Amino acid sequence: MSSPAEQLGNLAAAAARGDDEAFQQLAIRVGPRAHRLAWQILGDSQLAADAVQEFLIKLVGALPGYDSRRPFWPWARVIASRTSVDLLRREKLWLKVPLELVPEMACPAGNRPDHQLEIREEGQRLRDAAVDLSGRQRTIFVLRDLEDWTTAEIAAHLEMAESTVRVHLARARTHLRNALADMTRQGEDPC
Repeated sequence: MSSPAEQLGNLAAAAARGDDEAFQQLAIRVGPRAHRLAWQILGDSQLAADAVQEFLIKLVGALPGYDSRRPFWPWARVIASRTSVDLLRREKLWLKVPLELVPEMACPAGNRPDHQLEIREEGQRLRDAAVDLSGRQRTIFVLRDLEDWTTAEIAAHLEMAESTVRVHLARARTHLRNALADMTRQGEDPC
């Protein structure tokens, strides 16, 4: 039995050869990942859905260039991210949009209802703290700290110098750290 990553690669290779069923299965598997990434960058569910549709259209055209010896999702993630950033630029949304962070980052996950409530509350605190981040800071923070992109990958993707990426990332982290510390001082324990 092949791994999920190998299955994605096999579906992508088949889709690149024109197999419509393989592309449908590929879209079903990567669509939610692409939506999560788009949601984190755009901060809006409808815009994220639009970005996923554009991503899938671009994916059809890009699949013939996919190297099946490499993992599929990291390759496709670049297309998904660029699509979201392009949509953000087109819509001129480098404004204050809520950041939907992965709640599990903040507090330990668990299946107990009290843990789920803590996770939701912490996610809201992080979104509240992120409201003042610029669109670029938010995008860079999401790509680096949530999607594990390297600084070089982000710089190439956003067409900016690595030093600029590091500055935006540092400012985003400092802002979030200070905002969460202020909440704690005001009696809102973050975890």
